[in-house]
Amino acid sequence: RECRAILEGHTGPVRELAFHPDGKRLASAGGMRERGELKVWDIDTRKILHEWKERNIFFTDVAFRPNGKELAATTNVVDHRFPLLGKLLIVDSDTGKEVRTLFNERGIAGLAYNPQENRLAVCSKFTIDVHSASTGRLTLKLRGHRDAVNDLVFSPDGKTVASAGQDGRVKIWDINVEQGARTF
Repeated sequence: RECRAILEGHTGPVRELAFHPDGKRLASAGGMRERGELKVWDIDTRKILHEWKERNIFFTDVAFRPNGKELAATTNVVDHRFPLLGKLLIVDSDTGKEVRTLFNERGIAGLAYNPQENRLAVCSKFTIDVHSASTGRLTLKLRGHRDAVNDLVFSPDGKTVASAGQDGRVKIWDINVEQGARTF
């Protein structure tokens, strides 16, 4: 098989990718300690449609809202004054304009939208924070890992979240209840 396209333009490692639901755009996120980069590409033309560069951060994850209207990206600050400060950036995927920014004092490793598009979950040190996707308001905080939460994913029906931890555990959460995860 031949490679369909090569998208060049990042100055450091690319850590995460997400396709837009239309399949015509791709978000790429990454960077080094000195500069984080987030780009949205037109796959056919190989051109950058939107780009964000920030100093002293690196992007840790990226996801399009299932309806394609918003792009969410997580960053962690690389600064000795704020060792674990994480940021959740939400932008309009068509215009590239910022919709909202949320901060987390424990750093952010990953994020996921639920399929019904009404919730956005982010994982960090020991917790999963579930936000309203439309307002950004924190609606639920899930605790139970003994160390950092590395990744998470919603079930297809949006009622369950699975989380992967640095503690070697996978937890399955009913997001309608704050406690009581099953651990594997």
